[in-house]
Amino acid sequence: MLQVLKHNQAKQYIESQGLKFLVLSSVAEYEAALLKEVDAVILGDMEQRDTAQLLKEVRRSRDKQLYLKPIFSVMKNDPSNSEGFDGFTDLISNKGIAEKARKILAKIDEVNSKVVPHDFERQTLFKQMAFMYTRDQLLGPITDRYSKIGYAFPFIESLLTDGASLTLINILKLGLDQGLMTTKLVDKIHTCNECQGNYLNFREVCPKCSSVDIVAKDLVHHFKCAHVDVIDKFQNGDELTCPKCDSKLRHIGIDYDKPSTMYSCNDCHHQFQDSDMQAFCIDCGKEEDTANLLESEINTYALSERGEHLVINGWENEQDNQHIEHLSLELFRIMLGLEIQRSKASSRSVFVKFDIHQSVVSPLGKEGREQFQREILGIVKSYVAATDLLSTKNAQEYFILLNDNTLEEAQEKCQIIEHNLTKLIADNLTTKEDLVLGSLQQVTSDLKVEHLT
Repeated sequence: MLQVLKHNQAKQYIESQGLKFLVLSSVAEYEAALLKEVDAVILGDMEQRDTAQLLKEVRRSRDKQLYLKPIFSVMKNDPSNSEGFDGFTDLISNKGIAEKARKILAKIDEVNSKVVPHDFERQTLFKQMAFMYTRDQLLGPITDRYSKIGYAFPFIESLLTDGASLTLINILKLGLDQGLMTTKLVDKIHTCNECQGNYLNFREVCPKCSSVDIVAKDLVHHFKCAHVDVIDKFQNGDELTCPKCDSKLRHIGIDYDKPSTMYSCNDCHHQFQDSDMQAFCIDCGKEEDTANLLESEINTYALSERGEHLVINGWENEQDNQHIEHLSLELFRIMLGLEIQRSKASSRSVFVKFDIHQSVVSPLGKEGREQFQREILGIVKSYVAATDLLSTKNAQEYFILLNDNTLEEAQEKCQIIEHNLTKLIADNLTTKEDLVLGSLQQVTSDLKVEHLT
């Protein structure tokens, strides 16, 4: 079928086999609304950094018609992005990519994205599984020297912040633990326990002072007198002479042998036979015994039957079906007041407050704010225990009373919630402001609750 290249207000379109393709040549040309009008996208010749940015923009959408959109490229020179693209074209003969796009579009219609979990980890996992289902392909690692773990998983990495490689592995492990995927082991990696980087230099060091300035020397065993010492003690010009009996050692295996090696440290002069092994992290500079490194598996992943069922029918479980229980602001204030009174004896409770930036809530209408408020409550609820108390003042302010938590435990939980709320909200906004601000206080007798009015 004849394909036509059209230009519309500086935008390029290609029609092939009854499908409409949008050709993008720069990041500036990207608009989500334009992608909704076409069947597939072709990325033109652009810098690798711009290509990666465009893929992130598309894949981070919450609309399946966008994040699962067939994307092709005119360049085939970047194997690290091979999973991010659905194929390649020369813009002359597009029959092949049109047929492939048609198959993908048919399977996108089968994906049920109306029922998805609130938390970031499972939403990300659902997107990855939907991508695998619509492409009918495995998720396999690609070696990448620029990745913190030495491997890349391009589609799911486009959903995460740069350098979140271990987060990626944990999300995929979640799919494995829940029986949504099957795996085949490809490799095992060791990463720094400080920054989770894989760029490590392994080196032998002195067991006494940890210096790398050590020298290995052969031990010499003289058969005739049974004397054993480092080879330096036997050196006599170009010959070997036993320092104990003055005999010349001419033939190895007849006069002597070299049974082992002795190390000497040039810093502390300690002598030893077995050196220690340390890993030096190039990224953060931490030195660590190899036994303390983090070990992770690198796998190839395939959708299980249960995983396919979830993609088609939606991720709905008992927790997602529950009514999101939270206290009225008045009752929450009473319960917090009782906890403040109880804290005069002893308390392990922490009061937490989350504020959503006004720029997020203001554009929403009344119904939109109510829906947004329910979604945020559902997300927060998934991170707190059944004994914790949750309340909200409006679509911007949310309160939690964490029971039986130290300040450190509450701080960690608060950071996770704040990060994941920010991540979910930021996917739909271009603003770089702090979208979610969490604060917390130990519940004590001098805690003030006026801001709950």
